[in-house]
Amino acid sequence: MEFRQRKAVDKDAKTLSTLVLSTAPEAYSYMFLSSEKALYCIEACVKSPNNPFSKEFVRVLVDENDNILSFVATYPTKNEKKLWDNTEKPVKETLGLSGLLTYAKRGKELESIAARFSGDSLYILHLATIPAARKHGLGTYLLDYEIECAKKMAMVKCT
Repeated sequence: MEFRQRKAVDKDAKTLSTLVLSTAPEAYSYMFLSSEKALYCIEACVKSPNNPFSKEFVRVLVDENDNILSFVATYPTKNEKKLWDNTEKPVKETLGLSGLLTYAKRGKELESIAARFSGDSLYILHLATIPAARKHGLGTYLLDYEIECAKKMAMVKCT
């Protein structure tokens, strides 16, 4: 399978939001009140800077027509709290204040379940491949790439 690697850009936001939602539909539908609202919120976050869903932390593999085949979203845990705090603006713009408050409350509930690591680690938030491109090693390629980047940045671990 032919592919090339690149950083995510704004035009990828809709496809990425669909793929992100597919990784944990129940959790995102719960956090963002519904799967439809989750799509809009994730898309807004991809386009907004300095948050865990932001395009700056997403690497994609695309085909010859620039269609996304696979992606990985990672971020350094050193600034994790600040990054998650930066999701508030796009979520509030999408859901309004009451939606933001529900998102914050539900996010805290889910955060207590998820393992978080401090220090100089690279956190792998999402990894997904479209169904038609699975079983070609694309996810493995992206993970290997991110692990090498983490080593070059002297990250202690990838989680």
